[in-house]
Formats: sequence, structure tokens, C-alpha cells
Amino acid sequence: MTNPTNKTTTTKKVRLFNPSKPKKIDKGKYKKLMKQSDDGYVLYRNMVFFLYDKENVNEEIEYYMRFICSKFLITDCYYLEGNEGYSKLIDMRIYDNKGEFNDIVGIPFDAISQKGIDKLQNRGFTYNPKQVNEVISLIIGQLMSLEKKKVSRSPGWRKLSDGAFSFVGYDSNTYRGFSKLSISNVITKENTWRQISAEEHATIVNPLIEKVVSLQMFVSMSLSSALIGYLNVADVTHLNTPIAHIYGNSSTGKTTALILSASMWGKPQANTGLLNSWNATPAKIQANLANNNGVLFTLNEFGSVMDKKDLTELVYNIAEGTGRDRMYNKNPTIDTWNTFVLSCGETSLFDVLDRNKGLYARVIEFPNIQITTSAEHADKIKETANSTYGAIGLAFVNFIVDNQKFVVSKYREHSHRIRNLISTFSSISSRVANYIAVIYLAAEIAQDVLGLKINCKDVEAMLIEYHKKTLIEYPSWVVNHEKLMSYVLANRASFVNSSYITNAQGYEEKDKILFMEVSFKDICKKLDIDRTTFLEELKAHGVLDCLPDRYYKRKVVNGTSSKFYCIYKALNAFKVNVLPLSTNSSRKPAQPAVNELNLIEKEELMSYELYS
Repeated sequence: MTNPTNKTTTTKKVRLFNPSKPKKIDKGKYKKLMKQSDDGYVLYRNMVFFLYDKENVNEEIEYYMRFICSKFLITDCYYLEGNEGYSKLIDMRIYDNKGEFNDIVGIPFDAISQKGIDKLQNRGFTYNPKQVNEVISLIIGQLMSLEKKKVSRSPGWRKLSDGAFSFVGYDSNTYRGFSKLSISNVITKENTWRQISAEEHATIVNPLIEKVVSLQMFVSMSLSSALIGYLNVADVTHLNTPIAHIYGNSSTGKTTALILSASMWGKPQANTGLLNSWNATPAKIQANLANNNGVLFTLNEFGSVMDKKDLTELVYNIAEGTGRDRMYNKNPTIDTWNTFVLSCGETSLFDVLDRNKGLYARVIEFPNIQITTSAEHADKIKETANSTYGAIGLAFVNFIVDNQKFVVSKYREHSHRIRNLISTFSSISSRVANYIAVIYLAAEIAQDVLGLKINCKDVEAMLIEYHKKTLIEYPSWVVNHEKLMSYVLANRASFVNSSYITNAQGYEEKDKILFMEVSFKDICKKLDIDRTTFLEELKAHGVLDCLPDRYYKRKVVNGTSSKFYCIYKALNAFKVNVLPLSTNSSRKPAQPAVNELNLIEKEELMSYELYS
């Protein structure tokens, strides 16, 4: 075979990468290359070849080099934390045929096979298919010299075996996840680069937020994600994932607020995982949220991008902090998270979704709120957020690590104070008080410790004002229905759509949950629900699918007929008595008799005007 490198035709050059037979070389080149080789392998013209000699029929020695693959380097080997423990992965640095860096590819260790290597061709890797075993041997050979380390794919708080707490996300040696936390650099007088400090970060951000309470509030929400994650992991309290949704006309600064909030943790770009979109599948959004214990999660561009039912379930799952059950080795596992979600769009969440009282305890909406003062103000925020980021988030986390008892004490203090302040507004206000307390504490730490110009009292007042605007009162049976559906979501593995799970408490159909009789009694007792009264109310409103003179239906499961309480999951098809809060009083009005309430169809409720 002639040496294609001495030819100019493209066809000859391509044949070098897929040779039908080894390339013959002279003895001088063979000896020269052998001095550079490792066990016969040599890097020649940015490609890996294998050198060997053999005796021909005339008893003369001939020398050959056989193309193996293009240049590569295994840069890292790590065990990535997942639902089943840890999976082994490697990072492979790929070069093109000019020796220039092309890409870094993450490869599962069990994908180092002929099929797995073949897929690397899509990432610029070239190899000889006849020598795939040697390619694999070369990869494994490089792996032998690397130190293996454990890394996490989930950002936020972890409880260590010694009882201490650590925050994962900023160190690439311990974290390889979706949300890329990072700190911007500044150039020094010595013309070198260093990371920006939290003090410098605050000094740059302050002129942008000091006269705008809404921006102060959204920055506080961003930092509160770390408090929510810590308080849950430390078992101080269990807070679901609150959602703050900004909606209204364009050019009010909604997306700008998300960008500035995300910049507390890293560069707020779409490809960093810190600036996300509703324009994704529910499974994708929940997968990106999985096991996030303390890093802000943003969702931009809310609208009718998916089926209403799927959207309702997605929002409820996000707020509940639990995803769909997924199968690993035939065992159902459920992703969880505890953080803060900041969302924006031109439409209200409540106007688009099936209304559920549970959402009012977890979602605060901010309609038509003017966030930026001018177009120049918005441009300045975006410019600053993309050049100065990350330091405040890390400093906030470090303060929690060093002052855990103080943080817990102040959270309890503010939670008690705010609960006393707003608990009379509504039956859900006590739960909302916990979220307002954690945002207030974040604002307090940001102001007193990090030097951000945030007026904590103004932030608290704005949160309470907008909470009051979203309040609405429901009858007790609706509240209990919401509690029951929350229980199902939190225990999804026990409510399946097939009968192979032995510890099932019930089964899920398209529009109903089928509760086993014994399990339903236990659940009602656990949730403090009067079972008989509850079933009567459900039946009266058509929410219970049952026999005419009974509260249950019989279903055949595994060949046995059993009693089931069949309860519809959504209330959008049923009439619900709704009592808006008084517009003239901050206190909850006396509960009138049922016949004095306005009976409102669900469709009317979708556009119901809510006032404080």
C-alpha cells in the first residue's frame, strides 16, 4: 500500500483511516518510531499506529505500521452518584487528524465496547473497525494510571456519614451535574486572573437593586433555595418546593429577574442549567430538578406548551418535590428535590391549570409587576449578570455551614412571628408563613452579612401582599381531597397502574385513584380525616365512583375480588363551593352556611378574580 500522506487526493487520505492492510515502512523509520513507542504503539501524525515486523517468503524482514485510531486522552475517571448508587464513567478528550482538540466526551464504563466505540465517531473519533479490541485496550491502559473519585450529579446539601453537612456544586472534582455553578473572574493589577469575591459581587449588584423592592425580593428567593435545602436535609423542618411565578405583559422585566436571580449561583445561560424553559417535556424538567437540594431552579416562557392535565400534574409534582416513579432493575424509584423555583411567563399558572387548593399553599403569583425601571436598566442587569456571577451564592452557603445553629434559630423565630401575623388570613396561611420566613431570613443574611442593599421589611410586606391576593377558601372536603392527593404523590411507589407491587396501597387509573379498603382507613387516620364524613361529601359531589348504596366498588386484582374506594384525582369537572376572602378585612370572615355560598362551576373558577 502506497503512503497516502505523500499523495494529494482525498480518497488516498481517507484510506489511511480505514486501511485494507497495514502500511509498509522502511527499517530506518521503523527503528526511529520504535524509540517513541510504548509496547509497539506510537503516535504518528496525530494518529495511533501499531508497529511490527514479520519475515516474508524470501526470509527477509519487512516492517509495518497498522492504523488503530485517532489521538485521544482519558482525562478523568469517576464514580457518578445515581439512583442505584454509583456508576463508573470516564472523560475522553478527542483530537482531530490535525492534532487539534475537538471535544470531551463522557462515556459510561460499560459502554467501552465495539458498539460504544462506534458511537464515538459522531463526536469526531476515528478508528480502524478491525482493531476495535486494541482501541479498548488502549483506553483501559490509560484508565489504569488515573485516580478514581466519587462525584455527584445532584447540586446542593448532603449529610455526611459523620453527621456534618456539605454543599456540592462549585467543585468540579466532586460534582458533574445539570446545574453548572461557577464564579466569574476579574483581572488583577498583576495582569492575572482570580475569582471575584462576594463583597465585590455585592458592590456591583447593589446599584441595580437598591431602589427596586421586587428585585430585592427575587434575589432573596434565589438565596433562600440554599436555606430550604439545608433545613430539609438537616431534618429541621420539611418544606416543599415553593414556586414564585411572575406573569403579565412583555417588557416588564420578568426574564431579567430570572437572569439576575440565577446569577447568584453561576452564569445565567441556557446551557448552564441555571436558566431553564417550560418548553421541555415534563420528564425532562423533573429529571433536571432531581435531587436538587439547595440551588435555585428557574423556568422561563410559561404558556400552554403541553396538555393541561400534564401541566397540572407537573406543577403539582414540582411543588411537592417528587417526580414520577422510574424503574431501575424492576424497582420503582422516585426523584425528590427541595429548593426554590422561580418561574415567569405571560400567563397565570392558576388560569391555565386545574385549580387545586394545594397549589395556593405552594405558589405565590406576581401579576403585572414592573420589575425594571427602563430598557437601559434591564440591559444593564443582563450585562452585569453575565459577567459577574456566583460569588454571592457560595458566600451564602459558607455562612450557613459556619452558623448552622444561628440559621435554625432565626428560621424558627421568623416562622413563628410571620405565622402569628398572617395565620388568620386563611387555612393555608400557616404553611405559607414558613416560605415567607425562609425568604425573609435569606434577605436578612444577604443584607447583614453579604452587604446586599435589601430592605427586609419591604420584602416581607410585598410577599404578604401578593399572598393575600391569591387566597381563596375551600370547603373542608376539598381540603381533605387535596391532602389525600398530596399523600398519593408523596407515596407514588405504593400507587401503581399494575398489580405486581406487593406493598401497594392502591392502584392508579387514568382519572381515578383506587384505594384498598384497609389502606384507606389507615391513610385517613394518618391525615386526620373523618373517613365516613369525607366519603359522604365525595359521593354527594360525584367525586366518588361507587355503587348506589355503598361507598365502594369491587375490583378483581390478582384473581381476587376486593373492595376499593375509587376517588377521582381532579376536581375540575365538579362543582365546588368557593368563598373569596373579604376585600375589606385582613381577617377571615365567619363561615356562612353551605347554602349561602356561591356555587361556581370549575370553568368559571378558572377566571375568578382574586383580591386582597
